[in-house]
Amino acid sequence: MKNPTDNQYTARLQITSAAGHSILKQILANYQGSVAIRLWDGKYAVGNADAPCTVVFNQPSVLRQLILRRNVVHLAADYLAQEVDIEGDAEHLFDLVSYMRDLVLPWTSKLHLMWLALKLPGHHREKSTRAIRAGHDERRNTKQSISHHYDVGNDFYSLWLDRKMVYSCAYFSSHDQLLDEAQNDKLDYICRKLRLTPGETLLDIGCGWGALVCWAAQHYGVKAHGITLSEQQAAYANERIRKEGLQDQVTVELLDYRNLPADARYDRVVSVGMFEHIGVANFPTYFNTIKRVLAPGGLFLNHGITNDTGWRDTPITRFINSYVFPDGELARIGDVVKAMERAGFEVIDVEGLRHHYALTLRCWVRALEANKARAVAIVGEPTYRAWRFYMSGSAYYFDVGSINVFQVLAGHDREPLTVGLRRDELYEKGCECQTASKNNILERSHQDMNKISIVDMKLHEKNLSLQAKYNITAYFYDILGYLWERKFRKFRSTLVGELRGKILEAGIGTGSNLEFYHEDVDLVGIELSKQMLRKAEKRIKNTKCKVRLIHEDATTMQSIESNQFDWIISTFMCCVMPDEIQNLAIEQFGRVLKQGGGFRILEIIHSKNTKIKRRQDFFSPLVEKIYGSRLDSNTLRHIEQSSNLKVTHTSFLKDDTYLLIEGIRV
Repeated sequence: MKNPTDNQYTARLQITSAAGHSILKQILANYQGSVAIRLWDGKYAVGNADAPCTVVFNQPSVLRQLILRRNVVHLAADYLAQEVDIEGDAEHLFDLVSYMRDLVLPWTSKLHLMWLALKLPGHHREKSTRAIRAGHDERRNTKQSISHHYDVGNDFYSLWLDRKMVYSCAYFSSHDQLLDEAQNDKLDYICRKLRLTPGETLLDIGCGWGALVCWAAQHYGVKAHGITLSEQQAAYANERIRKEGLQDQVTVELLDYRNLPADARYDRVVSVGMFEHIGVANFPTYFNTIKRVLAPGGLFLNHGITNDTGWRDTPITRFINSYVFPDGELARIGDVVKAMERAGFEVIDVEGLRHHYALTLRCWVRALEANKARAVAIVGEPTYRAWRFYMSGSAYYFDVGSINVFQVLAGHDREPLTVGLRRDELYEKGCECQTASKNNILERSHQDMNKISIVDMKLHEKNLSLQAKYNITAYFYDILGYLWERKFRKFRSTLVGELRGKILEAGIGTGSNLEFYHEDVDLVGIELSKQMLRKAEKRIKNTKCKVRLIHEDATTMQSIESNQFDWIISTFMCCVMPDEIQNLAIEQFGRVLKQGGGFRILEIIHSKNTKIKRRQDFFSPLVEKIYGSRLDSNTLRHIEQSSNLKVTHTSFLKDDTYLLIEGIRV
């Protein structure tokens, strides 16, 4: 015989379930979106199990609260408290939120819904979300408000950010580009917009974990200083600087931008992803401070999120200020530009990147969801859910266009412009009006380079400021590869033709090896020169193997994971590298090669062939001028000493001129 209490519970469940289904069917009668809703009885009130996103009401009191108050903040808080679950792609949920926001019902329907809602039990939310609520520091940009968001934990952020820990919009070349690559492209894009040249000083306001200041120092030779209000970010950035050996070029400190010294001056100032914390009322202080520290003739780039209405008091903005960004406030781009002009800036260029941020956020959400167990172990379920909800919603609103992200480039008002005439000049070649290089070696090398008219090639996009020495040798590689491409045709087929599996070609150049690869090969080609890559892209259509090209530096290969490749091919890349650069590249070969995998390097050595030797001697004086030593054939020694690679075979292919080296990982 059943317990009367069980009967009472069953009766109450039937009443609440009937009321819940009736409420949702009435509210969502015209909803055509992709979100399904499952109630506490396990049945679907809207949609079915095939929906890409399902909202699960675990408690009837949540639905009661939603009907009586119509406040998405309460629904979000219920999600954080696990009284509501979101299964599948959470971004779809905001299509339903938009429907609810625009829903208009007659009073008779509203009264009927309220009567049904009152049949549901009252709300008794646990206090589990109070610990992650922010205080009342809205739009004050205090250390406490910054800490609430950024000091959640470096281990937490590392679960879903890229390897460089860049917490801002990436810059994608395609929808399927890897996040690591897109973030590298963004860092470089900013440096090119700022026309960084060796020896200049750069201030990064809100430097995060130090990715941009380190990139600018490594690739553009500047002296960079980063400031942040996050203790954990500052600690991470300083450890990164130490590990990368940049102590003489990069500093990061815990400092409020408003407390910058009165005599501080920087050639370039950048702010990426910090602007959202400023608050509209603080725009004059922010922009006036930057105007004060920016040296005459300097450039300032402000990268920040905007929206189309300003920061209105809405349920969504209240959720963000309560749980995510205590001091977050967005403004219209027109108001941002106006504030910059009032501070005495001349706006040079404005570019919107909202599609890039939607892609970035989706990468972050996927990575966060894939690492849910580890994230919850680090920060707890409520914080995990807050970030998932916030980033999914942001991706949705970037996609529809109600929020945007702009890079605004500016200089001092009424000063001579230090940028080129066209956007292709702005973004591709660098500034035609750049001041003379502060590096005498580079300046002399540039003059010598201009005398070489063997082929019609541009200098690298980074204008000799990316890894100064290596960039020059890479330019030589472009020329050498062009000169000897036909001569080595039969040797190239020997080098790559019979190989199978996943292969990395380091320094793929114009892709002259592509035609020799077997159709079973899965090839990744890296190349420092974007111009060479563009030529290689045109060759892909004539090959049957699977090819992916990456703009990457062989000495770091930061976007490539370890132990990936069965074979590594390098043709004429090491032969023009100085010892220290060659060592770095070969170390990377050892890192990415699978255990038991092999490598082949086709090398040029000093030749008995007079014609070839004459060509090599043509380049040697300039290389000697740059490096202080002549080209030398030390590849075997470098391979043995610089990595876990073991040479197993060498052969001289012709006239002691070309050396084929084969080895394995040990």
